[in-house]
Amino acid sequence: MSRARERWDAFWRAIPRRASLVLLALAIPTAAALAALVDPAAGRLRLRVDASADRLLPVDAPERQLYDRVQKLFGSDRALVVVLAVPDVFSREGLEAVARVSARLEALPEVEQVLSLATASHVHAVDDDIAVEPFLEDIPADAEGLAALRAAVLGNPLYAGSLVSRDSRAAAFVARLGKLTDDEILRRRTDRAVLAAARDAVGDLAGAEVYVTGGPHIQAESARILLGESLTLPGLTLLVMTGVLVLVFGTLRGVVVPLATIALGVLWTLGLAVGVGHALNAVTVLVPPLLVTLGLSYAVHVVSEYYEGFREHPGGAPRELLGGVLAGAALPLATCGLTTAIGFGTLLLSPLAAVRDFGWLALAGTVLTLVAAVTFAPAALALLPPPRRMPPASGGRLSALIDGAFARHARFVVEHRRAVFAVALAVFALSLFGATRMRVGSQQIEKFRADAPVRVHFEAVNERFGGVNPITIVVETDETEAFKEPERLRAVKALQAWVEAQPEVSDATSLVDVVEVANRAFHGDDPAALAIPESRRMVSQLLFAGAGDELGGFVDARFQTLALHLRTSAIDSAEVAALTARIEARLAELPAPLRGEVTGTSVVFNAALDEIIRGQASSLVTGLWIIYAILAVVFVSARIGFVALIPNVLPIAFYFGLLGFTGVLLSPGTSLVAPIVLGIAVDDTIHYFARFIDDARQKGSERLATESAMRAVGRPVSYTAFALCAGFLVWNLSEFRTQGELGTLAAATLAFGWLSDVTLTPALCYGLRIVTLWELLALDLGAGPERSIRLFRGLTGAQARIVALMGRLVPVRAGERLWSAGDAADALYVVIDGRLRASLAGPDGVRELAEHGRGDLVGEVGLVQQARSADIDVVEDGRLLRLGREHFDQLRRRYPRIASAVLVNLSEVLAERLVRRTREAARLS
Repeated sequence: MSRARERWDAFWRAIPRRASLVLLALAIPTAAALAALVDPAAGRLRLRVDASADRLLPVDAPERQLYDRVQKLFGSDRALVVVLAVPDVFSREGLEAVARVSARLEALPEVEQVLSLATASHVHAVDDDIAVEPFLEDIPADAEGLAALRAAVLGNPLYAGSLVSRDSRAAAFVARLGKLTDDEILRRRTDRAVLAAARDAVGDLAGAEVYVTGGPHIQAESARILLGESLTLPGLTLLVMTGVLVLVFGTLRGVVVPLATIALGVLWTLGLAVGVGHALNAVTVLVPPLLVTLGLSYAVHVVSEYYEGFREHPGGAPRELLGGVLAGAALPLATCGLTTAIGFGTLLLSPLAAVRDFGWLALAGTVLTLVAAVTFAPAALALLPPPRRMPPASGGRLSALIDGAFARHARFVVEHRRAVFAVALAVFALSLFGATRMRVGSQQIEKFRADAPVRVHFEAVNERFGGVNPITIVVETDETEAFKEPERLRAVKALQAWVEAQPEVSDATSLVDVVEVANRAFHGDDPAALAIPESRRMVSQLLFAGAGDELGGFVDARFQTLALHLRTSAIDSAEVAALTARIEARLAELPAPLRGEVTGTSVVFNAALDEIIRGQASSLVTGLWIIYAILAVVFVSARIGFVALIPNVLPIAFYFGLLGFTGVLLSPGTSLVAPIVLGIAVDDTIHYFARFIDDARQKGSERLATESAMRAVGRPVSYTAFALCAGFLVWNLSEFRTQGELGTLAAATLAFGWLSDVTLTPALCYGLRIVTLWELLALDLGAGPERSIRLFRGLTGAQARIVALMGRLVPVRAGERLWSAGDAADALYVVIDGRLRASLAGPDGVRELAEHGRGDLVGEVGLVQQARSADIDVVEDGRLLRLGREHFDQLRRRYPRIASAVLVNLSEVLAERLVRRTREAARLS
């Protein structure tokens, strides 16, 4: 055994041997995580949730920068929208309710300002002058006054359709929240306090209903759901995993130890998140249930090997047995953990902060969960007495039947390899076709289930006001006070008229409306005067005398930048994109020097969708390259690395095809599936390849190794796949419909990945002679085999080990005869250590021909003659490297350059032997 292997084994064997010390050491990060998570003084968790859209928007994109600039210029759109639905707003009862609600909302300490029918400025004519006063300064008592108020409000383009629905059956209240942060809104329950205050103010008014919506409310409700599900989803997943563990092991330790391992991994990860100041968002809230599922896979592998060890060695010492188990399982587990972490790490390339957050947190969580699996689990098991009974998964009739079925499946796959490849190619082609139908989009309201109160309220408001999704058109020029020029205002008016004609737009307001309303008031409320004045001077006077407090929301102080606010019923990202494209085409027609752009939260989200596609492509390509490089290094072959990657690329293609055929949008959430699957699916491939390599080495037959490897790994791989799929399907219990879609997609893709691994992987493996990096490092050929062994001359140490791994090391003992003269010859042998004696029996007795030590070849002539020419006996214990014709063929196919050098060396040896025998024959004659 090499020193590297000895050190590796010694490290892992030390964990169960020093189990108590290991558990004591693990208590330190556990206590630190608990201290970070729990605030004992406040009696609550320090875990925070950020449901704002900021983490889902690209920070440096021009669209985001424009949005932020518009917010600074014209005020933040962070406001709650309360809607009072009544039979008739302009009844006295309705108006009194509007006034009460407005006053009650203004009295709330969290509300900075309320815009409503009770507070909005009514610009009208009074005695040849312009008066600016609230509409409801005095509520009319008679029908005539109520009718006049109705006409005044519905005739005002600034408020008709925005503060009062055009059918007069709903009134809106815009409650601006000032500088309250999302966390403060959530903690103070501001949105719910506003709704409660409005309902209390309405009282028992017949037929009245109150709704609340707006970005802060949607974000607060999202945060509440996320905060709850950050605990409930992992808990539910743990419950499902418990059922899986009971099914697989059916023993107390087989259930408790993996669950405790999983809990530690999740606890450490959440403690790390809180410690670095990370707040869970709509994407990273999925990390804990994901780690529960992944942790089960790692922990089950350790526990399964533990039980298998006791089944094969009943009565063994737990600590020694666990040390051997851990030494053998650590490398495959570490490789699996590394590839899974790389899958998550590729998300760090995403332009969206929320996706990057998911990437680093899932990567860290994977590493921490793996650490828990290879430290806590074996240490805990080491302190327990030997198991009294084996779990059903480690033996029994059912297990034997399942293993036999997998072995028969492997034979079928080998016999029908071409058909398997043809089907895989067809699925790949069909998936690519489906991917061409894939749609990219985001869901803000649709992510909630149809019966969720937040969605019910939003849709009620959207229905009554014909659309509440805000979009802003920004029109700019380099001319100072340009928007006091009638010509410029008329260009904006033409644009506004065009926008209002779009079927998705329910309302549009701008500085033009402010000027026209003031002009009408200046002309004695003459309806014909609802127009833009002819002179710049008149516009300036009207703005000075008749503009209310709303002016700052439409134009900047220098009158160079104008905001055209519109409300649209377009919510779906595709509808928003289509509307935005039409508006941008119309803005291109603005007369010089005007120029325009479109912005708004939904517009910025749509811009982020393109980034999702680019980020998805770059992260997958990067991940595939890195995982390919790892596989190529692990299997010491670029070709084998590529072959091992194929069963993992197919599920990714299947996922994108599934998106196209099902119509599920590629969104910030669903974009996580491909990296998750890429990182997880490769685990099963590694486990199969590792077992196949060992079996092929021992059995000397790829066909037999294909069956035995599938018999060995088919059942545990299936258990793991079942657990993973069950874990992801738990996400369907989320209150977010999008989380359910993500879980279903992940489960379906992983199920397909399992099918690919148990069918395509063995078909690809068959016929391959695989060498692993670990075997190269662990193989002991003595010091300097490339110098001391003639056959390896001209090779590097690694290349010499590759040749040795193509063959088979055979231990021999003194006194043993390897073969006798005349025996059939099928291989040559290289003496690694020990001594052999060649002799030949004749009429005159036994004649010793030669002794062979390290580096010598024996039996090489037999490869040509196919019969042994002398007797070979073992004089001293040692090891021989057996190389048959099939091994040289495999070496030639896999490593042609190495094979060429070896064959040259073999030819030289044969030539020397021929020359020597010729001379001996000449001397004897």
